[in-house]
Amino acid sequence: TVSFNPNCTTGNAATFEWQFDELGDSEDRKPSFTFEEPGEYQVTLKVFDPNKNLSEFTETIIVN
Repeated sequence: TVSFNPNCTTGNAATFEWQFDELGDSEDRKPSFTFEEPGEYQVTLKVFDPNKNLSEFTETIIVN
């Protein structure tokens, strides 16, 4: 299980959209996600401000 925290965001974030590879997603600000199998997974965070401007960040998570 990995806990995620959008510390990279600044400004006035209105919504958060997390995508955990193709395994699931979350709209929580600080979600936790359990990767069941070892491997490399792409996790993407999309942050929208009140005007619907998008900031996006992708990170590779390695599970041993």
